[in-house]
Amino acid sequence: HIPIVIVTTKTGQESVIEMLQPGADAYLYKPFDEEELKLRVSKLLEQRNLLHAKYSEALKEGKEDEVSLKPLEQAFLSKLINTIHDQMSKGELDVETIAEKMCMSRSQLNRKIFAITGFNAAAFIQQIRMGKAKRLLEENIDKPIGEIALECGFTDVAHFSRVFKQLYQTTPSQYRKDKNKK
Repeated sequence: HIPIVIVTTKTGQESVIEMLQPGADAYLYKPFDEEELKLRVSKLLEQRNLLHAKYSEALKEGKEDEVSLKPLEQAFLSKLINTIHDQMSKGELDVETIAEKMCMSRSQLNRKIFAITGFNAAAFIQQIRMGKAKRLLEENIDKPIGEIALECGFTDVAHFSRVFKQLYQTTPSQYRKDKNKK
């Protein structure tokens, strides 16, 4: 999640490919122009910010799969989302448990998630839970909202409804009703 700029004396095409293959974002030859370095760093940071915004919006809409990320970032998020879903079914859905399952400290997990998505770990977990809730509400018309809340890791239906309404400005039952009209 950290942009990497390689500055080297190696000039061959083979060297460039060797450095870019593991995931370097830019490659500059020595001696390099200071302005070019500043511009590249600026553009890389700009791209990261755009990706943040795009991923954050996609996550709110439940369409995080539609955003293309670097392979390592995508692999990390896929593993994280799978871990969250696994823990959701077990009812152990707190940041400490998720961090432990990801073999990271809580602060490392927070930094990495924030760098990729713009959300802290707790907010990211909440987004994943609510995304699942939206899908379940749309797909399972007859399933009670209490069961959907349990499947999303909520033991208190009232709390589930408050969180859902806070995030989507509508209650789960109203959301289901509106989706079924269409």
